[in-house]
Amino acid sequence: MRKQLNKDMASYDSARKRSESLMVVNNKRFDSIEIARQMEQNGRNLDGLLRTMKERDQKQKKAMWMRLIFGGALLGVGIFAMLRKRKKKDIQ
Repeated sequence: MRKQLNKDMASYDSARKRSESLMVVNNKRFDSIEIARQMEQNGRNLDGLLRTMKERDQKQKKAMWMRLIFGGALLGVGIFAMLRKRKKKDIQ
């Protein structure tokens, strides 16, 4: 009886070891696939972030130029008005 029990336990242990080693291999394969998937997702997220940053920078530059042009136009109108007033005062 003991011999049979020892034999069964030995076969059980070897089967358990094989099963555990297969699980480790499977887990490593799954982990590598998951890591690759996450790296691909991170790359797509980074591309999207860079694209939105470029778009935001372009919008900010456009808004900056519009403000500069508007300010320059107001400055030009103000100088023109001051010169015109000065000419009227000199005539009287």
